[in-house]
Amino acid sequence: MGTFKAKFRVWNPANPEKVEELEAVVDTGASFSWISRSRLERLGLARSRQMPFRTIEGRVLERDLAAVYIAIDGYSAPDVVVMAESGETEVLGAHSIEGLGMAADPVQKKLTPTVMLALAASENVGTDPDRELLTRVAGVENFARSVLHDDLLDDWNVAKDLGELLVRIAPDEIVGHAFLVTAHRHLCNTAKARAELKECRDLIALHQMTSCEEAALLPLLAVEEKLLSQSEA
Repeated sequence: MGTFKAKFRVWNPANPEKVEELEAVVDTGASFSWISRSRLERLGLARSRQMPFRTIEGRVLERDLAAVYIAIDGYSAPDVVVMAESGETEVLGAHSIEGLGMAADPVQKKLTPTVMLALAASENVGTDPDRELLTRVAGVENFARSVLHDDLLDDWNVAKDLGELLVRIAPDEIVGHAFLVTAHRHLCNTAKARAELKECRDLIALHQMTSCEEAALLPLLAVEEKLLSQSEA
């Protein structure tokens, strides 16, 4: 496929007010997107885990991953990206593109919305639940803001499922647990909401937060504490 570039936005789910806009090479041969570490750190993002990657020359590199939100042309979705080191090219990879419900058009040299594959070779195999979930999330404009700031969503089970996915990918990241607090509160499961709120506070105590994360997360947790207390009264 001929290479081309695409413009997109990326932000910290815990602080959606601060956004980085960039243009990167579209490479569907790359499993993950690679975004410069310095750019991600400006957003207050820290590594969630490490993963090995094999280069085209056969070398194996260890790189940090970070949980982000990404958006292109009104489509947005949660994502996990590689924190690229100095000198490494920023790339928009297959995981990000498919998570947005898009495909690369090599003729027009642009990304276009597409209908994602739901079934494998037979109906008995079933669907990929994670990909289906990310497609649903991508269909909600500013999903993170809707959940964490506006407290408005048509289906709170989507927020619950996304929170569970983020916790599975990056258990030490607060954002997934924050999604679960709000989702469980709306789904009238105050015990689980309380447990996730405690998990958020435990993670804050264990990990030093950046000033951006404190400014974004602490007021949200205080609001959740208040709303949960009101629902239990």
